[in-house]
Amino acid sequence: AECLDYIFVDSLMNQSGNKVWPVFINGKDAPTNTIVSYGGDPTNINQIKTFIQSNLQGNGNGKTCIGCAINKGYDVLKVGSDPTRRKFIVLMTDGVPTHCGQGSCSNSNSSIYGSQICGGYCDVPGSNCEYEGCTDNKCDDAIKNAIYAANRSKIDQNITIFTIGFGITGCNPATNTLQQIATMTGGKFYASSNVIELEQIYRNIS
Repeated sequence: AECLDYIFVDSLMNQSGNKVWPVFINGKDAPTNTIVSYGGDPTNINQIKTFIQSNLQGNGNGKTCIGCAINKGYDVLKVGSDPTRRKFIVLMTDGVPTHCGQGSCSNSNSSIYGSQICGGYCDVPGSNCEYEGCTDNKCDDAIKNAIYAANRSKIDQNITIFTIGFGITGCNPATNTLQQIATMTGGKFYASSNVIELEQIYRNIS
């Protein structure tokens, strides 16, 4: 993921005028209920890469609030981007959302985690991962929150969201959620567990 982020930043910055604000679910030193976002110069490649390197380790830690991450992207773009510019969120996850944003699963605008809804899904078969949400409806409320956040982003700021599923083969709710988010915002959905394919996906999106 770290290498893909670097490739993506380099590719985007080949186009004059682009800006990038990385957003992570947690970070190695962050509390487990926060989203970490870049607050520096969105055109400074070296600063952006340093932020990525400092915050990607320990990312997520098995807790996934996709709605929170989209809401943080919404907040960053609202403050940092001119209303006339095209706005994009590129979202990669390894499974279904496990948390809603603080407040309500139906309409939370928060980038802070609410209570845990389900165990979620993991991209490492055989490890100590929960598989709730892939064969049942335990993650439905968290999925609803992610869809709400995506729809709000599109309606309020016309943000296009590209989604990437990493290792989600066989988890239909994860696939369906990412497909719906991409479709409703005018983006595209991709899925792969192959690093070469993922690299090409990031290049295509950029």
